[in-house]
Amino acid sequence: MSRHPQITPYKSSEDFQQLKQWFYSPDPSLRERAVQKVTAYSTKGNLPHSMEATMLLTSSCLLDERLTSMRSDLTPVKLSFTMSLIKFCNGLLDPIQKSTYAISLNRLAEILQLPTYFVEIRHAGTHETLPSLEMLRFGAQNALEWLEINYWNEVLQSTTTTPPVDETETETTGLAESFKTLRKIRKEDIYKVYKFGDSTETGTKYWKSMKVLKNAKQDVLVKFLVFQNTLILKTELTEKKVNGIRFLYKPILEELGYDLILELFNVLLSVESQEEIFQAQRVQWLEYFLSNQLTFSQNSIYSKFLNTQSVGVIFSLLTKTPADYTPKLLKVLLQHRQLLDQTFLTNKVLEQIEFITSFNLPDLPLQPERKKQKIAQIYLFQPHETWEPTPFGQL
Repeated sequence: MSRHPQITPYKSSEDFQQLKQWFYSPDPSLRERAVQKVTAYSTKGNLPHSMEATMLLTSSCLLDERLTSMRSDLTPVKLSFTMSLIKFCNGLLDPIQKSTYAISLNRLAEILQLPTYFVEIRHAGTHETLPSLEMLRFGAQNALEWLEINYWNEVLQSTTTTPPVDETETETTGLAESFKTLRKIRKEDIYKVYKFGDSTETGTKYWKSMKVLKNAKQDVLVKFLVFQNTLILKTELTEKKVNGIRFLYKPILEELGYDLILELFNVLLSVESQEEIFQAQRVQWLEYFLSNQLTFSQNSIYSKFLNTQSVGVIFSLLTKTPADYTPKLLKVLLQHRQLLDQTFLTNKVLEQIEFITSFNLPDLPLQPERKKQKIAQIYLFQPHETWEPTPFGQL
């Protein structure tokens, strides 16, 4: 089928693919190069909204990384994230507002299969106080992932004649090999700490494998941890075995950093599964993260998972879609009373526990089965020679 020619700022699909690789590279210099490239494209004319949104969100992330490392005032970062997310939402939702009567943005987001929390962040940034920096970071990261799936990958599939290489499968294979190496090294001496720059043969192998993990895309790594028999195993675990797995992976998770653990926490909360084994291990890991036993490296934004900036985000995630285990997790969160008092969340946590618990019905005692009564005899009307059935009874 013939198609009308379409003017694009890039020359070919190869240029487009290279630009996508730059935007989603773990190397900040390549992401900066992608921002500069799109800025140059904008001088030629109008840009596709999704390309411009990717550029703005990436620019905000780079500003965040730069100012955070300098320990500067992060208000410009919050403003940059907020405006980028507002532009992201408006550019997607406004064009499909074609009804005579205005349709709610939440409904428009559902039509586009866009998570509605983007609309909530947009509303807060436009009409209320600025969202917290953690929520903005979370929103920006997920917006970039949404754009990768729904714009960049879609365009590449429609313009590429040869089947694309399954990068995710290749990356997953590399992650499996790296985790296998790390597990083997950790089991050889579970108490050994390998500091960065360890030049021994084992230390070199350890950090080479860690580099593969840290360079992987965050969504791919999180899915691998959850679904590839790594953190969540397919067999029932005793409490001793659970503690052993936690101790085995503790330094690895700490090195991967706060952002990875926050995303892992969110995925574990949101995954729908009725398998009892998965449910049990999911709750065990969520409890472990809430216990605040992980201490992240200096490369992470925060040294602890729960802190004055993140505890509000964690509380929102826990109460967004309550489950039967939510009160249990909120009680673990309540153990950090000093932190909750500092952020004025103690009463809210207590209220949520009481509210959710009030909807849990107690288990009803099983009723004994009633014995079926045998019918001794069936009685029929006696026949009468002079009686004939008529539509409205006997005449």
